[in-house]
Amino acid sequence: MDFGININGDRPLSLIKKGALTAERAGFSNIWIGEKPKFMHPFPVAAAVANTTTRVKIGSGIISPLLNPCNHIIGGYAVLREAYGDRFIIGLAPGDKWGLREIGVEISGMKKRIENCLRELKRQGFEVYIGASEPGLARLGSTVADGLLINFVKPEYVKWALNTARDKARKAAYGPSLLLPDDDHNELLLIGAATVAAGSSVAFQREFGLERWVKELRSILRRRDYGELWKYEDRLLEGFTLHGDIDDLRIRVNELRALGVDQVIFGAPLSHNIRSVAELGEGLQSL
Repeated sequence: MDFGININGDRPLSLIKKGALTAERAGFSNIWIGEKPKFMHPFPVAAAVANTTTRVKIGSGIISPLLNPCNHIIGGYAVLREAYGDRFIIGLAPGDKWGLREIGVEISGMKKRIENCLRELKRQGFEVYIGASEPGLARLGSTVADGLLINFVKPEYVKWALNTARDKARKAAYGPSLLLPDDDHNELLLIGAATVAAGSSVAFQREFGLERWVKELRSILRRRDYGELWKYEDRLLEGFTLHGDIDDLRIRVNELRALGVDQVIFGAPLSHNIRSVAELGEGLQSL
């Protein structure tokens, strides 16, 4: 089993570089860089990480063809590959569809746009993972791509997302994470969990009866009234995060391994705490 960590472009480059180097030294095999309109673009962040590290693989977790023309994705990663070697994975997905609608991004024809870009990236020889948090994209990704990025970490949800996936595809489960105790980042963990839930597909919400709850979360996030999320603390943490002490996280890793997951990716805000990155890497070495 491999372990990855998510480092986003929402922090100064000096801290991003420090976190990346700590993750590599702690034994993480992959660093995944997220994309949101308010973050630095993944390309310069990936370059900074590659320039700081020597062996860790660097993935976009994710980059969206709805925000970036596919030829720009190809060109950007071609430059990165030429400069730093074949260390890059392109994690391709639409992104947070609810969030994209909120900023006016057109998402019609989404699946076809994803599929066309995926096939072109494969023709160019890139390693590509598809963000697959619903069975339709899991089926596409496991047929054409090299792997799947599943934006769920609760075993029940992961099992549902993988229902149509073919066994040959590599599978990475990815969720907001925190090594406890860490009182400084608890609210960020809740916001991350609520963002994942709010961006979930209609099919997922219907499968698990979450439509009304997700609507409430979206209203809270739209108002940025984050204190309201504490009312849903238990449900958010249990359903959408990796959190706890080392033993708790090892138990969840083993549960995901039993479902066929090949890599567990510890999402933000864990990477905001450099000490936690080092401690978690050390604690996972025997798995």
